[in-house]
Amino acid sequence: MNLINFFQVVINPIFSNQIIFLFVFFIFIIIFLSIKNRITNSSNRIIILLLFLIIIIQPSIKIEKRKIQKNVLTFVLDKTDSQKLASRTELNNNIYKNILQQIEKEKEFFNILEITIDNDKYSKRFGSVDEIRNSKIKSQDFYHKNKSTTKMLDYVKSEINKFPVKRISSIFFFTDGQIHDSKDEWFKKQFNIPSYFIIPSLNFFSDSRIDVENYPEYVEVGEEIEIKAKASFFGREKNQDLFLTIFGSNGKVERIKMKVNETKNINLNIDKPGDNFYVFNLTPSDEEASIFNNQKLVRINASRKKLKVLLISGEPYLGTRVWRNFLKSDPAVELIHMTVLRPPEKIDNTDMRNLSLIPFPVKELFEEKIDKFNLVIFDNFKGKNILTPLYFQNLVRFVEEGGGILEITGPSYNSRSSLFRTEIGRILPGIPSQKSLRGGFKPRLTELGENHPITQKLFEGYENYGEWYEMNKVMIDSEDTSILMTGINNQPLLSIKKINNGRIAQIYSHHIWLWRNISSEKGPYKRLIKNLAHWLMKEPKLEEDKLEISSDDQFIYIEKKNFKDSKITNSNIIIINPDGKKNKLKLTKVDNKNRTGKFKFDKKGHYLILNESLVKNTMTPEFDSLELTNIHINENFLNKIQVSGPLTKIIKTNGGNDLNFKKIDSLQFENKNQSKTLFLPFNYEFKVNETRKIDLYNRTILSLLILIFLIYTWKKESEKKGLDRKPNP
Repeated sequence: MNLINFFQVVINPIFSNQIIFLFVFFIFIIIFLSIKNRITNSSNRIIILLLFLIIIIQPSIKIEKRKIQKNVLTFVLDKTDSQKLASRTELNNNIYKNILQQIEKEKEFFNILEITIDNDKYSKRFGSVDEIRNSKIKSQDFYHKNKSTTKMLDYVKSEINKFPVKRISSIFFFTDGQIHDSKDEWFKKQFNIPSYFIIPSLNFFSDSRIDVENYPEYVEVGEEIEIKAKASFFGREKNQDLFLTIFGSNGKVERIKMKVNETKNINLNIDKPGDNFYVFNLTPSDEEASIFNNQKLVRINASRKKLKVLLISGEPYLGTRVWRNFLKSDPAVELIHMTVLRPPEKIDNTDMRNLSLIPFPVKELFEEKIDKFNLVIFDNFKGKNILTPLYFQNLVRFVEEGGGILEITGPSYNSRSSLFRTEIGRILPGIPSQKSLRGGFKPRLTELGENHPITQKLFEGYENYGEWYEMNKVMIDSEDTSILMTGINNQPLLSIKKINNGRIAQIYSHHIWLWRNISSEKGPYKRLIKNLAHWLMKEPKLEEDKLEISSDDQFIYIEKKNFKDSKITNSNIIIINPDGKKNKLKLTKVDNKNRTGKFKFDKKGHYLILNESLVKNTMTPEFDSLELTNIHINENFLNKIQVSGPLTKIIKTNGGNDLNFKKIDSLQFENKNQSKTLFLPFNYEFKVNETRKIDLYNRTILSLLILIFLIYTWKKESEKKGLDRKPNP
């Protein structure tokens, strides 16, 4: 732009402003009194004072050669994943070219800041309209990690903050409405400038979508929840039905037929603690624009409201009360405690009519209601002559189907009535040796115990804990059994074992109560009991085996890390496809603790990986993107989120040729909603190239003038006084 001269009168007073003010005030007083009293030669006095004032303030003319700066029009081009569908990028490029062509007539007033947002970077170019149109300027690239989102406003903020506010004119966003930092208050408050969101008219693609809502994040195990699922279809008219497949971490698969835009209530029964995953997959149509919004993963965390525990005690001893009181004090435990005070083999002469004992309800507990319990605890229990083989077989089935058994073995474990001598003995970890070991000892953790979640932090805070004095000597011959603690002569003290879907734990001493009753040397009995109970009930936090999942563009990689060495060559994994199909994969042994495998997927989306009690979910890389969950261009979305202030306008256009541009000097709010009219405010921001100053005074001349007026005034005053002295004739 051409240089223009700007003139301005300035002063450079030799005294402070207060003195200048007093002097001007004095001049006004003189003028007032002179007029009021009609003093002769008052004009001369005023002229003298004004000349003095000019000398004091030293006025001059300041001349600036100013160059008017071009304002900045910002164009933000969204080229992320959602814009690559249905040729949106090409449409936006054409609109952008047409807009630049129309703005060319105002090119002497504006420069262009172009910001392009891509998946892993944003680029910028800055230059004149001609330079941008003819691609004479190379772009600068800035890489980022927001691959799954469009952080559009964040990048705009960082770039336009490099310019003075007055140079910023309109901002144009080429978008589909997906702006994932739209709540940024900076954009609403910082700039009072027009912001235009350019959306291309696009009605020639078809796409279906599943939305899942109204589900709780946390529930109780056994609770049935209701989830709302809505199947939507966009684009061309669709009359045929849509098909929804639902599969979860419980392995169940359900298929439902739905109408377009129908909302169905889906009931799900949450049957396991920890994370429960459910995948909702809407079968894609042949003309599907994107499959990325055909799936939704629902994650629900479940916890047990009540842990139903059956505690069966044998011959009473001091530890019985410890177990009973601890379990009753836990609000999460619903306890039924039965103590066998008079086993069948006990013979005394007491008349039955004088006994107040309650008959042991074996049929009710071990046949009718055994599956109602989560955990059965046997405390120093002799079972052989109390329960029939049928009831022990029910207990074996209870464990194999997912239940838990904990046995605290006392001296009775070495007797002929031991639980080991019953049908349940075949699944118990410890084989009694008929020997008891006596003498003071402190329970110690084995190498496995130091790493198992049950006992890993057992002795934290217990530098000096109490001793136990008796334990059973047992033999462990099963490789499936893990010994976590040892006692006298490093003999097994605590062992755990997994059997099919269930679990068993045994403590080979009944002296755990000593950790509670000896005040000087207490031990972590509460922590041990609680961790054992929760492990037996498959608490996810206490799982010792780990399942790690990763994926790339072709494969899902699975690595299972076993807690202990295993000679099993292969381990079976169940993988559920996005369409609900189950696949079996055998993991290959790397060493005694690690198994690996990879699964080549042919469908993109969410996958569930199941192995025993372990459940993981993963998704193919493209699905980890907010960009592809809402691909439908909709200006109502931008209106709803109110991305900017009152100067925002959302423009839907066919190619950009139907838009009008108007350069204005001031923006009027009442004009902002003119249809298809886009305002280009121009602020006269300038840069000073040269400055000159011309003084409006000359001290020598002004001093001579003051002297002349003083002499002239003095002469006039003298003449007047001379006339006044002459006598009247």
